[in-house]
Amino acid sequence: MTALAVSVMFGKVGSSISIIALTVHLIIFCIVPTLRNLPGYNLASLSIAFLIAYLSLLVGQIPDVLGLSCVLSGIVQLNCFLVAFFCTNVMAFDVWRSLRMATSKLAVSSKNKKKIQFIVYTIYSWGVPLIITVTVVILDNMDGVPSWIKPGIGDNMICWLTNKSAKIIFFSVPAFILFMINGVFFVLSAVIIKNNTMKNVSDQNNQAVRLNFTLYVRLGLMMGVTWLISVLATLINSDILWLIFDFLNSLQGLFIFILFTCSRKVLKYIKQRVNLETPKTSSTDKKSRSSSDKHTTNSSTATTRETTFLSHGSVGGQHIISSSTAIAKEIAFSPPRTVVGENMTNSSTETINEIASSPRTPVIGENMTNSSTEQLTK
Repeated sequence: MTALAVSVMFGKVGSSISIIALTVHLIIFCIVPTLRNLPGYNLASLSIAFLIAYLSLLVGQIPDVLGLSCVLSGIVQLNCFLVAFFCTNVMAFDVWRSLRMATSKLAVSSKNKKKIQFIVYTIYSWGVPLIITVTVVILDNMDGVPSWIKPGIGDNMICWLTNKSAKIIFFSVPAFILFMINGVFFVLSAVIIKNNTMKNVSDQNNQAVRLNFTLYVRLGLMMGVTWLISVLATLINSDILWLIFDFLNSLQGLFIFILFTCSRKVLKYIKQRVNLETPKTSSTDKKSRSSSDKHTTNSSTATTRETTFLSHGSVGGQHIISSSTAIAKEIAFSPPRTVVGENMTNSSTETINEIASSPRTPVIGENMTNSSTEQLTK
């Protein structure tokens, strides 16, 4: 297997891993609210640039992608990789700016100001690479351009800049300049942290700024070292350096996922979500159990009452007879104050006489007749 074939294989495997990692990062960014701050949006912009670049890289490595499709793949790769470098420059500047505001009497930016800052950052990080990319496309399609500066995107079935001089001018030089500027911002930020003069923000904000500084330094070093290797590989034309570059460059998305997504903040949010959902489930179970117990108790009570009624039917009949007798007695001996009272007495007497003259049927009826007659005699 040749060095070129190994390099292509590393690029495909690493790019696929990075695409998955960046997709997961963007999904978690949309889910976890604490990630949606100004540094988080800057990181999301970087992730989107890398995601598009790696997708274009995979498309460009398909053997059937030739001609115009290969050229378009190379243009998109150039633009998005440049956007990634400018996004890291924005991150370095934002960390230094946040630390500087913390050490001075400047107030913390409001949400509206942060939105404006993000818009400005986006215009810078996506606009400048677009200007460089448009310049490359114009030079590549313009007649009379010197061969040493003509980019040659898509030549020899390579979906990238094939001219070494044009690659250095339009890609390596901007990347190196941004890498040096990022280094300056990181050094200035480190000096501020060492002096420990941040007095105008809370301890929580201090810790967040310092954590962002540490993570961005790691990411900046990783990207900077990776592309410095590409510059050295271009200058000395070393196959080994190209293999190292292809391996590290294709895994930038995985590095972002490990540094920023696999963080305590994200894990803490996931644990809180799990803890909030667990009590709800247990309380629902308790409610269902108590409701089931109530239904069982009611059913048992109803069964007991029914059994008692069926077993002691005669007793219930005696109670009814006693109640009827008491009512009849009260009506019979009530004073005749009004005509209505007399009518009620006559009606009760007729009812009792009718019951007494009725044929013998059940025992309960007999008991009721005898009891009613005894009460009237008294």
